[in-house]
Amino acid sequence: MKRPGQQSVVCCAIGLVIVLHALALLPVAAAPGAAVQATPSVVESGKTVTFKWYITGTKVLLSGGGFGAGKVVTGQTTATDTPHKTTRYLLDVWYLDPAQKSPPKTLHSQYSATVQVTDALEPQAPVRPPDEDTLSRLVAELVNRERIANGVAPLAYHAGLQEAARWQAKDMDQFHYLGHTDHSGREFSDRIQNFQYDDYLNLGENVADGKFTPAELVAAWMASPAHRANILNPDYNESGVGHCSTGTHHSWVQDFGRREGAHPLLINGAAARASTPRVQLYLYGDSTTTQARFSNDGQTWTPWESYRTVREWDLLPGEGSRTVCVEVRAGKSVARSEATILLAPSSSAATARAASVQ
Repeated sequence: MKRPGQQSVVCCAIGLVIVLHALALLPVAAAPGAAVQATPSVVESGKTVTFKWYITGTKVLLSGGGFGAGKVVTGQTTATDTPHKTTRYLLDVWYLDPAQKSPPKTLHSQYSATVQVTDALEPQAPVRPPDEDTLSRLVAELVNRERIANGVAPLAYHAGLQEAARWQAKDMDQFHYLGHTDHSGREFSDRIQNFQYDDYLNLGENVADGKFTPAELVAAWMASPAHRANILNPDYNESGVGHCSTGTHHSWVQDFGRREGAHPLLINGAAARASTPRVQLYLYGDSTTTQARFSNDGQTWTPWESYRTVREWDLLPGEGSRTVCVEVRAGKSVARSEATILLAPSSSAATARAASVQ
């Protein structure tokens, strides 16, 4: 049961008008980060490709120009590669190093985006927009990238938080509002408990409306101090993301939480796919956690070993959905959790999906 005085509930909302204001005026002092998106992702040979850099963090220098934190910076190139070829463009970004005041020093990073080049004389297959599950997963992965870049452990997926976020996104879309209290007056903490997220110690929620890409949404949240604080809060270890769009209205929700006695497991930072069976596990624990053991099928287990947060692991070979189970000893009790990932060693789908994240 929930213990009074130990619960923390934080929520904040952002709309399109507020987002634009925040991107222009709010300072960001944390370590820099960026995401790159190519438009269109499928282009005829000889046509123009536009790249957008979604910058968060300190000021950057890009192609000799100075840009403020949170800005959207664009650049273009011409697709001249051989038709039917997937081309990976490498993009250079130089960040001003906030640790070096005088003289200014720069830090160089390289990002990439993938574009499919086609023959202009051949008809192109229509490119279907991402479905709701894909959009939600992309937001969750980008949020985890921000946490890792800022030295905070990534968030595990939780089905109850996911369903609570989806429900709220649909409710905001249907009744055309932006907020944490639903149309019937129910507070978000009550709503989340109704989706089997009980015994929580901490809860948080970010909401937004606007026609964002996942990268634009996370960049906007990171440029807002309240939303950024939720994303980087180390007191959360689980989350779920919901998106809903009917017509011109777009609603986004991410719910955050931590439950008493729960030890979430993440595979490759909660990524949706793995390209090789060798993966990295992250296991949450606390001061009472002493031992852990792991399994690929819930029946054959490794010997009990000393608890550690990070461990290399081999999934079952082949392709398809893979689940890893873990049991931990905490004090005198044993708790079990699991995580699932799609193993896709050779897939153009994985390449296309990576491009959409970048």
